[in-house]
Amino acid sequence: MIVVPDAGDKKLLAMMLGSSESIDTTLSLRLFVNDYTPVAGTVTGDFTEATFTGYVRKTIIRSDWQPPTFVSPRAEMLLFTAPSEWTNGGGPVTVYGAYVVGVTTGVTLWAERFADPQLVPGGEKLRYRLKFRGRQEP
Repeated sequence: MIVVPDAGDKKLLAMMLGSSESIDTTLSLRLFVNDYTPVAGTVTGDFTEATFTGYVRKTIIRSDWQPPTFVSPRAEMLLFTAPSEWTNGGGPVTVYGAYVVGVTTGVTLWAERFADPQLVPGGEKLRYRLKFRGRQEP
């Protein structure tokens, strides 16, 4: 389940409704490798970003999002036309989830802990498809 931290909630509203507050037009999709569960008070410093060989942050701009669809009972949007993927060029690494950070502000806008941590052996790929829903499950 995606968690939108308090600071991210504020920034997302500013982005959606055109507030004069400093907003991000470029975002960064990142993976985290610490055993952490995002909560409302989550900040970017709570995550340990992946550093395995072959890992890079994925840049997100508005046009990277696919058109929204309605999947009852909520609207959702997928990022990119295919899952993001990273090939682990080193030893085994466990990835616990992904988070999205505003490049200008450094604020974590949302984060998702995977249902099961992903052990990625050397030479293997991790694939992740970011899906953002307009209304989250209770």
